[in-house]
Amino acid sequence: MDFDRLPSSFVLKATHGCKMNYFVPDKKRLNIQECKKEMKRWLNRTYGTYSVEPHYKRIPHRIYAEQYLEEMTDLVDYKIHCLNGEPQFILVITDRIFKKDEPMKCTLDLFDIHWNPIPEIVRSNSEIPGKGKVPIPENLDEMLRVAKLLSKDFKFVRVDLYNLRGKVLFGELTFSPACCVFPYFTDKFDKLMGDKLRL
Repeated sequence: MDFDRLPSSFVLKATHGCKMNYFVPDKKRLNIQECKKEMKRWLNRTYGTYSVEPHYKRIPHRIYAEQYLEEMTDLVDYKIHCLNGEPQFILVITDRIFKKDEPMKCTLDLFDIHWNPIPEIVRSNSEIPGKGKVPIPENLDEMLRVAKLLSKDFKFVRVDLYNLRGKVLFGELTFSPACCVFPYFTDKFDKLMGDKLRL
């Protein structure tokens, strides 16, 4: 990796797993050797084996760089769950707290596509239920349009989007969120979601 070609701030991510993110808000303060050591650890890691998600094992092990967003710690994460190519539910992540070597803390809220709160979130480790008070994004229709477009070829996929200054930004597509366990949803909601899926 040629660090000289990278901008003054960036984020490094791995293509083949989860929670492999390296934030570089200021390249001048970057310990390149430490960074390379972490990248090597990621590249030697077969995420799908211990997470019991075999589809990860088929993804080539690669590192990529993307734009660093100054507003990262305050970003609201909209995780649109799509079934049969249609957006159905939106899991919203707010109040993220990052601490080294600790699980990320955050608040979870759940809404239908009309932004009606769905009170089916339960506490799971450091993830706590919100109160359904997250403001509706001004361009929700555009976010749902993007999610529908990206999910049209799949029976199930979670489309992760951000909304920064009125602009929709793409996060990722996730086919097995939380190792397909969904510990933050109630059993009632799991069944509701499963009943909508047509296999």
